[in-house]
Formats: sequence, structure tokens, C-alpha cells
Amino acid sequence: MWYTSDQIHNAVYESRKLRVYLFVAIIFCLTASSRTAAAPPPNDNFNFPQVVSNLTGTITGSNIEATKESGEPNHAGNVGGHSVWYSWTPPPALPVGMSFSLRNAGTNFDTLIAVYTGTQLNSLTQIAANDDYGGSTTHLTSTVFFPAVSGTTYRIAVDGFGGDVGTFVLSWDLNRTAKQDNRFTGTGGSATTVFRPSTGTWWTTSTTGVQAFKFGTSGDVPSPADFDGDAITDYSVFRNGMWYVLNSDTNSVRVLSFGLPGDKPMPDDYNANGYDDFAVFRPSNGVWYSLDGHTSAFVSQQFGINLDKPAARDYDGDGRSDFTVFRPSTGVWYTLNSYDQTVSIVNWGTSEDIPVPGEFFVDGKADIGVWRPSNGTWYVRGPSGLVTILAFGLTGDIPQVLNYGVSTPSSDFAVYRPTTGTWYILDSLNNQFWAFHFGLAGDIPASTAYPIQQ
Repeated sequence: MWYTSDQIHNAVYESRKLRVYLFVAIIFCLTASSRTAAAPPPNDNFNFPQVVSNLTGTITGSNIEATKESGEPNHAGNVGGHSVWYSWTPPPALPVGMSFSLRNAGTNFDTLIAVYTGTQLNSLTQIAANDDYGGSTTHLTSTVFFPAVSGTTYRIAVDGFGGDVGTFVLSWDLNRTAKQDNRFTGTGGSATTVFRPSTGTWWTTSTTGVQAFKFGTSGDVPSPADFDGDAITDYSVFRNGMWYVLNSDTNSVRVLSFGLPGDKPMPDDYNANGYDDFAVFRPSNGVWYSLDGHTSAFVSQQFGINLDKPAARDYDGDGRSDFTVFRPSTGVWYTLNSYDQTVSIVNWGTSEDIPVPGEFFVDGKADIGVWRPSNGTWYVRGPSGLVTILAFGLTGDIPQVLNYGVSTPSSDFAVYRPTTGTWYILDSLNNQFWAFHFGLAGDIPASTAYPIQQ
């Protein structure tokens, strides 16, 4: 049989079309197959959380292809939409302050995190939640703090703001905020620092030697804190009700009227959002005033009486500094716990004592402590009746509680001796001792804003 050229052309054309259709069909099937293969993470559902353990740890995860279940709450007040779940039960021990954080290298999306108790998804009790912790416009990650109770199982949800997805690194550890680090630009870690009123200059030890920075004038009260939330301490002074701050993230100066002459500056993070707040205690009326420099939220709280000494720190382990006063007339401490709004009353000290709170016992909470000028002795009250009494310092010294060791998770005993410009530091965990000259007569120790104003 003979075929015309047109018949042959049409047959070849149809054959090519058939092959193209077949190829397209194969690609479609492969694509559909790959879509089907992208299953949700194994801890997508509340009933199948990934179990983590110990007091410290790190784990990588992803919420890509994760879902939101019926009855699931909005985490940190946002609808989210792609949550994964973890379960953690603290080991038998003293109650501790804990933190779970996504603020780590390897987290690449806008996160949400929330902690709950309960066994039914639609009736959980929220313990803590956070959207953004600290200042960052490009890395909007989350951190929560809470006092953990032994034997209680906590469920941790990780989600994305507005349905965002990605990979993350989740870390958990004791709440380290109470041990008080400082990290001025260029110092790398907690630094011994003095403010020289005669020249308005800050002198700071650093990883490269010594750095000097002029910021302030005679009569200023040095009040360093992390006001811009970038985990770097900002140079700051309080001057008769005015704050002058050099923001480390933008290298710009902020001037704020907040307070009155005679107020005691007590900058700290009072709402656990990663930004230290402008705060003062007014001895004349026993009122605390705080202003969130990030959100402008204002708080006024009557808590204290005339001549009380402010001693705010995070005593309950929830990441928020608690309004606290030490009453020299009676030697009694009064703390308004931010976690549950209860008041703690502890008799610890005498009329001459200087309050020196810090995290000396490594339980994720601040400990009550006083330094007694007449005998240079520290008296620290820890959890469950633990007590430390240590002779360290001389009359006339100025205590400066800070975590100078950096690698150790506790506050250290430290004093500055104005008569000689000498620092004496004792690591509270391993007893390592340092003594060195850094300062001149008339200098003010400024490693921390507290308690030089006492």
C-alpha cells in the first residue's frame, strides 16, 4: 500500500503529539507524586509531640507542611497556621526558672512560641507565650520564660507569624537573665567598667584591651542597660530626671524625660520582651515608674515606703524583673512577683546593709543578698534554705554583682575599691579570683546600674 506525503506527515505529527502528551503526563505524575510525598513533620499534631529532656538542650526542627488542628489556640495571640509540638518534663529538682528560645542561628522565619499545660488541645492553660523577643527587624524570633514545677509536663508549640514557615533551632536552658551580663560594643563579654565624672568618660575592659568613650558629665548616674534589645549594653546616664542613651544598634543618642531629681534609676526588662525599660523608684513616696522604650507602655506601681532601697530582679523566674524593695529600718525584703502578683516578705539583713541580688545558686531565679559595709561580708539567701556567708571586701568598697566569668552561669562576688581603683572578683562557682587596678580616685564603678545609687 502506498501513502501520500500528506498522510505520512500527518502520521508523524500525531506520533510527536502523542509523545509530547505522554511526556507531559509523566511530568505531571512525578510532580503530583512529589507533592504527595511532602508529609507534615512527625510532631505536627498535639497528641504526637517530640519529647525533649534535661535542663539544657538544643534541637533543630521545621514547621514546613505543618498544620493547625481544630480547637488549637492562637499562639502568642497570632493565628499562625503551621505549628509543631514538643513535650518537656523537668527532672526532679528544685523549682527552676526556664527559658525556651528560637533566637538562635539557624532560625530563618518569623516565629511564635507558646508553653502550655494540659492534655486536651481545646482546653490548655497557657503558661507563657512570645512573638518577637528583642530588637531585630530581620530576625523576628521568639523566647519565653517561666517558672517550671518538677513533675509537670509542659507542651511547647512552635508556629510562624501569619502562617510563616521555615526551619528553626529550639534551645532550652535555665533562665539566665538574673545573673546579669553586660556586653558593651567591642567588649565581647561582661566587662569591668568605670565612669569618670571629671571628664564624663566611660572606661571599659574589652577583648582588645581598654576602650574609652565620652558620654555624660559630672553628677550623672551611670545606668547602663540594653534599651534597644540587640543584646548589647547601651551607654546610659540618668541626670535629674532625664535619660541620655547611646543606642548601640544605630549609634544614635536618645534623650528622654522620665523621672525626677532624687529618683533611683532601675533599668531592667519588666515585661520579658527583650528590651530593658526606663524605670525609677521614688523613695519619697515609694512608687515605681517604668516606661517600655519599645512599646511606650507605662506602669506606675505603689510598692514601698520612704527610705526603702530598690532591689528589682527576676526572683520568680518568669523573665520579668520584679518590683522589690529592701527596708533598712526592719531588714525586710518585699517582692511583688510578676508571675502571679503575690507578695513575698523575707527578713534578711540589717539597717546598714546594701542589697545585692543576683543568681548565685543557678536555679534560673535571682537570690536575695546583702553586703555589709562594716565587715565586708556577703549574706546570700538561696532556694530551700541554702545560705552563703562570705567575707569579701572592706569598708568603703562598692559591690558590683555581675557574671564576670561569662562561661559560668552565675553571678559573681565583686567589689570596687575607690581609694585605690582596684577591682576584686570571686567567681561564685569555681572560686577563681581576680584582682586588678582599673580606675582612679573619684571614678564610679559602672559595670551594672545597680547598686551604685544606694
